[in-house]
Amino acid sequence: MLDILIQYSIPLDPPRKTFKYLESGPALVTKMSTKPDQIMKEIPELQDIRHAAYWVSHRGWSEAGSGNFSIRLRDQPEDLRSIDAMAKRKMPLKAPELKGEYLLITTNGSRMRDMINELEGNVCLVRVLSNGEEYALLWGKERVTSEFTAHIAVQSMLKKERPEFRAVLHTQPTKLVALTHSPSFHSPEKLVDVLFRMHPENRAILPERIEVLPYAVPASLELGLATARALRSHRLVLWEKHGVVSIGGDLEEALDYVELMEKAAELYWTVASAGIEPTGLSDEQIAETLGAFGLM
Repeated sequence: MLDILIQYSIPLDPPRKTFKYLESGPALVTKMSTKPDQIMKEIPELQDIRHAAYWVSHRGWSEAGSGNFSIRLRDQPEDLRSIDAMAKRKMPLKAPELKGEYLLITTNGSRMRDMINELEGNVCLVRVLSNGEEYALLWGKERVTSEFTAHIAVQSMLKKERPEFRAVLHTQPTKLVALTHSPSFHSPEKLVDVLFRMHPENRAILPERIEVLPYAVPASLELGLATARALRSHRLVLWEKHGVVSIGGDLEEALDYVELMEKAAELYWTVASAGIEPTGLSDEQIAETLGAFGLM
Protein backbone atom coordinates (compact mmCIF):
# COMPACT_ATOMS: atom_id res chain seq x y z
CA MET A 1 0.00 0.00 0.00
CA LEU A 2 1.38 3.38 -0.96
CA ASP A 3 1.73 5.80 1.90
CA ILE A 4 0.58 9.07 0.47
CA LEU A 5 -0.21 12.13 2.50
CA ILE A 6 -3.71 13.45 2.15
CA GLN A 7 -4.47 16.87 3.56
CA TYR A 8 -7.98 17.88 4.44
CA SER A 9 -8.23 21.59 5.20
CA ILE A 10 -11.23 23.67 6.27
CA PRO A 11 -10.62 27.36 5.57
CA LEU A 12 -9.97 29.22 8.79
CA ASP A 13 -8.60 32.62 9.66
CA PRO A 14 -4.78 32.46 9.90
CA PRO A 15 -3.17 30.43 11.28
CA ARG A 16 -4.85 27.67 9.23
CA LYS A 17 -5.74 24.49 11.06
CA THR A 18 -4.94 21.43 8.95
CA PHE A 19 -6.05 17.83 9.47
CA LYS A 20 -3.76 15.11 8.10
CA TYR A 21 -3.70 11.35 7.91
CA LEU A 22 -1.96 8.70 5.83
CA GLU A 23 -3.74 6.51 3.32
CA SER A 24 -3.29 5.17 -0.19
CA GLY A 25 -4.67 7.20 -3.05
CA PRO A 26 -4.09 10.48 -4.88
CA ALA A 27 -2.74 13.44 -2.96
CA LEU A 28 -5.59 15.81 -2.31
CA VAL A 29 -5.72 19.27 -0.80
CA THR A 30 -9.33 20.21 -0.19
CA LYS A 31 -11.20 23.12 1.30
CA MET A 32 -14.79 24.19 1.71
CA SER A 33 -16.35 26.88 -0.42
CA THR A 34 -15.96 30.39 0.94
CA LYS A 35 -19.56 31.24 -0.06
CA PRO A 36 -21.31 29.95 3.11
CA ASP A 37 -21.24 32.13 6.19
CA GLN A 38 -17.96 31.83 8.04
CA ILE A 39 -19.95 30.32 10.90
CA MET A 40 -19.78 26.95 9.12
CA LYS A 41 -16.10 26.67 10.01
CA GLU A 42 -17.12 26.34 13.67
CA ILE A 43 -18.92 23.02 13.12
CA PRO A 44 -16.48 20.19 13.97
CA GLU A 45 -18.80 17.51 12.57
CA LEU A 46 -17.84 18.62 9.05
CA GLN A 47 -14.39 17.12 9.49
CA ASP A 48 -15.96 13.94 10.90
CA ILE A 49 -17.98 13.74 7.68
CA ARG A 50 -14.89 14.01 5.47
CA HIS A 51 -13.11 11.24 7.32
CA ALA A 52 -16.05 8.80 7.44
CA ALA A 53 -17.02 9.49 3.82
CA TYR A 54 -13.47 8.75 2.71
CA TRP A 55 -13.41 5.34 4.37
CA VAL A 56 -16.91 4.35 3.24
CA SER A 57 -15.96 5.24 -0.34
CA HIS A 58 -12.50 3.66 -0.09
CA ARG A 59 -14.04 0.36 0.94
CA GLY A 60 -16.51 0.37 -1.94
CA TRP A 61 -19.61 0.62 0.24
CA SER A 62 -21.08 3.66 -1.52
CA GLU A 63 -21.17 3.11 -5.26
CA ALA A 64 -22.41 6.07 -7.32
CA GLY A 65 -24.82 8.10 -5.17
CA SER A 66 -25.65 5.39 -2.65
CA GLY A 67 -25.18 5.74 1.08
CA ASN A 68 -26.17 8.65 3.28
CA PHE A 69 -25.98 9.96 6.83
CA SER A 70 -27.36 12.53 9.23
CA ILE A 71 -25.90 14.15 12.34
CA ARG A 72 -27.62 16.20 15.04
CA LEU A 73 -25.17 18.93 15.95
CA ARG A 74 -23.75 18.50 19.42
CA ASP A 75 -22.70 22.11 19.93
CA GLN A 76 -24.54 24.87 18.12
CA PRO A 77 -22.46 28.00 17.44
CA GLU A 78 -24.38 31.04 18.61
CA ASP A 79 -24.33 32.63 15.17
CA LEU A 80 -26.13 29.72 13.50
CA ARG A 81 -29.45 31.47 14.00
CA SER A 82 -28.15 34.40 11.97
CA ILE A 83 -28.03 32.29 8.80
CA ASP A 84 -31.03 33.11 6.63
CA ALA A 85 -33.08 30.18 5.38
CA MET A 86 -32.53 29.44 1.70
CA ALA A 87 -35.84 27.57 1.57
CA LYS A 88 -38.48 25.97 3.78
CA ARG A 89 -39.76 22.47 3.12
CA LYS A 90 -42.31 20.09 4.61
CA MET A 91 -40.94 17.28 6.76
CA PRO A 92 -41.61 13.72 5.48
CA LEU A 93 -43.24 12.99 8.84
CA LYS A 94 -44.03 15.10 11.87
CA ALA A 95 -41.09 15.19 14.27
CA PRO A 96 -41.84 17.39 17.31
CA GLU A 97 -38.92 15.80 19.18
CA LEU A 98 -36.53 17.45 16.72
CA LYS A 99 -37.89 20.99 16.88
CA GLY A 100 -35.06 23.48 16.99
CA GLU A 101 -32.44 20.85 16.14
CA TYR A 102 -29.77 21.44 13.50
CA LEU A 103 -28.95 18.48 11.28
CA LEU A 104 -26.18 17.91 8.78
CA ILE A 105 -27.48 15.49 6.15
CA THR A 106 -26.38 14.23 2.76
CA THR A 107 -28.09 15.59 -0.33
CA ASN A 108 -29.91 13.64 -3.00
CA GLY A 109 -27.48 12.08 -5.47
CA SER A 110 -24.40 13.05 -3.48
CA ARG A 111 -21.36 10.81 -3.77
CA MET A 112 -19.31 9.85 -0.75
CA ARG A 113 -16.13 10.05 -2.82
CA ASP A 114 -16.88 13.68 -3.71
CA MET A 115 -17.16 14.73 -0.06
CA ILE A 116 -13.40 14.41 0.25
CA ASN A 117 -13.08 17.43 -2.04
CA GLU A 118 -16.30 19.33 -1.50
CA LEU A 119 -18.90 19.32 1.24
CA GLU A 120 -21.18 22.15 0.20
CA GLY A 121 -22.47 20.37 -2.92
CA ASN A 122 -23.00 17.06 -1.10
CA VAL A 123 -24.11 17.94 2.42
CA CYS A 124 -26.69 20.40 3.68
CA LEU A 125 -27.50 21.99 7.02
CA VAL A 126 -31.15 22.14 8.03
CA ARG A 127 -33.01 23.38 11.09
CA VAL A 128 -36.23 21.70 12.16
CA LEU A 129 -38.79 24.42 12.81
CA SER A 130 -40.79 24.80 16.00
CA ASN A 131 -43.83 22.84 14.83
CA GLY A 132 -41.77 19.82 13.81
CA GLU A 133 -43.60 19.77 10.48
CA GLU A 134 -41.21 21.90 8.44
CA TYR A 135 -37.50 22.42 8.11
CA ALA A 136 -35.40 25.32 6.89
CA LEU A 137 -32.51 24.77 4.54
CA LEU A 138 -29.59 26.89 5.76
CA TRP A 139 -26.59 25.76 3.73
CA GLY A 140 -25.69 23.39 0.92
CA LYS A 141 -27.54 21.78 -1.95
CA GLU A 142 -31.31 22.11 -1.83
CA ARG A 143 -32.50 18.50 -2.23
CA VAL A 144 -31.93 16.25 0.79
CA THR A 145 -31.25 12.52 0.53
CA SER A 146 -34.01 10.23 -0.73
CA GLU A 147 -33.71 8.36 2.59
CA PHE A 148 -34.72 11.51 4.50
CA THR A 149 -37.78 9.76 5.92
CA ALA A 150 -35.69 7.05 7.57
CA HIS A 151 -33.26 9.60 8.97
CA ILE A 152 -36.01 11.73 10.48
CA ALA A 153 -37.76 8.67 11.96
CA VAL A 154 -34.52 7.43 13.51
CA GLN A 155 -33.28 10.83 14.69
CA SER A 156 -36.66 11.53 16.33
CA MET A 157 -36.48 8.27 18.24
CA LEU A 158 -32.86 8.84 19.24
CA LYS A 159 -33.52 12.35 20.52
CA LYS A 160 -36.34 11.03 22.69
CA GLU A 161 -34.98 7.66 23.85
CA ARG A 162 -31.23 7.45 23.15
CA PRO A 163 -29.95 11.05 23.01
CA GLU A 164 -26.31 10.02 23.33
CA PHE A 165 -26.53 8.75 19.74
CA ARG A 166 -26.41 11.64 17.26
CA ALA A 167 -25.12 10.11 14.02
CA VAL A 168 -27.03 7.83 11.64
CA LEU A 169 -25.12 6.11 8.83
CA HIS A 170 -26.60 4.16 5.92
CA THR A 171 -24.21 2.30 3.66
CA GLN A 172 -23.97 -0.92 1.66
CA PRO A 173 -21.16 -3.24 2.82
CA THR A 174 -20.79 -5.83 0.08
CA LYS A 175 -20.16 -9.09 1.90
CA LEU A 176 -22.71 -8.42 4.62
CA VAL A 177 -25.50 -7.61 2.15
CA ALA A 178 -24.49 -10.63 0.04
CA LEU A 179 -25.41 -12.93 2.94
CA THR A 180 -29.03 -11.79 2.71
CA HIS A 181 -29.15 -13.04 -0.90
CA SER A 182 -28.15 -16.57 0.14
CA PRO A 183 -30.95 -19.15 0.49
CA SER A 184 -29.00 -20.51 3.47
CA PHE A 185 -29.85 -17.36 5.44
CA HIS A 186 -33.51 -16.74 4.77
CA SER A 187 -33.95 -17.05 8.53
CA PRO A 188 -32.83 -13.80 10.18
CA GLU A 189 -32.13 -15.67 13.41
CA LYS A 190 -29.72 -18.04 11.65
CA LEU A 191 -27.96 -15.19 9.89
CA VAL A 192 -27.41 -13.26 13.11
CA ASP A 193 -26.22 -16.40 14.93
CA VAL A 194 -23.63 -17.15 12.22
CA LEU A 195 -22.34 -13.59 12.14
CA PHE A 196 -21.87 -13.46 15.90
CA ARG A 197 -19.95 -16.74 15.91
CA MET A 198 -17.37 -15.58 13.37
CA HIS A 199 -15.32 -13.34 15.65
CA PRO A 200 -14.99 -13.11 19.46
CA GLU A 201 -15.23 -9.30 19.59
CA ASN A 202 -18.68 -9.20 18.00
CA ARG A 203 -20.63 -10.07 21.12
CA ALA A 204 -18.34 -8.05 23.36
CA ILE A 205 -18.85 -4.86 21.36
CA LEU A 206 -22.46 -5.47 20.30
CA PRO A 207 -23.92 -7.66 23.08
CA GLU A 208 -27.46 -6.82 21.93
CA ARG A 209 -26.43 -8.17 18.50
CA ILE A 210 -28.15 -6.79 15.38
CA GLU A 211 -31.61 -6.94 13.83
CA VAL A 212 -32.38 -8.01 10.27
CA LEU A 213 -35.35 -6.34 8.58
CA PRO A 214 -37.16 -7.98 5.65
CA TYR A 215 -36.90 -6.28 2.30
CA ALA A 216 -38.88 -3.06 1.94
CA VAL A 217 -38.95 -0.44 -0.78
CA PRO A 218 -36.01 1.96 -0.35
CA ALA A 219 -36.92 5.43 0.96
CA SER A 220 -40.40 4.23 2.01
CA LEU A 221 -42.14 5.30 5.20
CA GLU A 222 -42.53 1.62 6.09
CA LEU A 223 -38.78 1.09 6.00
CA GLY A 224 -38.05 4.27 7.94
CA LEU A 225 -40.44 3.47 10.77
CA ALA A 226 -39.32 -0.17 11.00
CA THR A 227 -35.70 0.96 11.21
CA ALA A 228 -36.46 3.42 13.99
CA ARG A 229 -38.24 0.69 15.98
CA ALA A 230 -35.32 -1.72 15.56
CA LEU A 231 -32.76 0.87 16.64
CA ARG A 232 -34.54 1.43 19.94
CA SER A 233 -32.63 -1.60 21.22
CA HIS A 234 -29.85 -2.12 18.65
CA ARG A 235 -27.00 -0.14 17.18
CA LEU A 236 -27.03 -1.71 13.74
CA VAL A 237 -29.85 -2.88 11.50
CA LEU A 238 -29.35 -4.94 8.37
CA TRP A 239 -31.76 -4.21 5.52
CA GLU A 240 -32.32 -7.41 3.52
CA LYS A 241 -30.80 -7.19 0.02
CA HIS A 242 -30.02 -3.50 0.47
CA GLY A 243 -27.64 -2.27 3.17
CA VAL A 244 -27.24 -1.34 6.82
CA VAL A 245 -28.13 1.52 9.14
CA SER A 246 -25.96 2.10 12.18
CA ILE A 247 -25.94 4.72 14.90
CA GLY A 248 -23.25 6.24 17.07
CA GLY A 249 -22.28 9.26 19.11
CA ASP A 250 -20.57 10.36 15.91
CA LEU A 251 -20.02 8.94 12.43
CA GLU A 252 -16.77 7.29 13.47
CA GLU A 253 -18.59 5.17 16.05
CA ALA A 254 -21.39 4.31 13.64
CA LEU A 255 -18.77 3.23 11.10
CA ASP A 256 -17.08 1.03 13.72
CA TYR A 257 -20.15 -1.17 13.95
CA VAL A 258 -20.42 -1.54 10.18
CA GLU A 259 -16.76 -2.55 9.98
CA LEU A 260 -17.26 -5.10 12.74
CA MET A 261 -20.14 -6.86 11.00
CA GLU A 262 -18.57 -6.66 7.56
CA LYS A 263 -15.48 -8.40 8.98
CA ALA A 264 -17.69 -11.21 10.28
CA ALA A 265 -19.28 -11.60 6.84
CA GLU A 266 -15.85 -11.53 5.19
CA LEU A 267 -14.60 -14.30 7.45
CA TYR A 268 -17.65 -16.40 6.59
CA TRP A 269 -17.25 -15.97 2.83
CA THR A 270 -13.47 -16.56 2.97
CA VAL A 271 -13.92 -19.96 4.60
CA ALA A 272 -17.00 -20.88 2.54
CA SER A 273 -15.24 -20.02 -0.74
CA ALA A 274 -12.70 -22.74 0.05
CA GLY A 275 -15.53 -25.27 0.09
CA ILE A 276 -15.55 -25.52 3.88
CA GLU A 277 -18.58 -24.85 6.05
CA PRO A 278 -17.44 -22.35 8.71
CA THR A 279 -17.78 -23.72 12.21
CA GLY A 280 -17.63 -20.44 14.07
CA LEU A 281 -17.17 -20.12 17.82
CA SER A 282 -18.72 -22.82 19.95
CA ASP A 283 -21.21 -22.08 22.72
CA GLU A 284 -18.47 -22.78 25.24
CA GLN A 285 -16.06 -20.37 23.58
CA ILE A 286 -18.74 -17.68 23.44
CA ALA A 287 -19.59 -18.15 27.12
CA GLU A 288 -15.93 -17.98 28.09
CA THR A 289 -15.46 -14.78 26.09
CA LEU A 290 -18.54 -13.09 27.50
CA GLY A 291 -17.48 -14.06 31.00
CA ALA A 292 -14.05 -12.52 30.46
CA PHE A 293 -15.70 -9.25 29.41
CA GLY A 294 -18.16 -9.33 32.31
CA LEU A 295 -21.14 -9.71 29.98
CA MET A 296 -22.59 -12.95 31.35
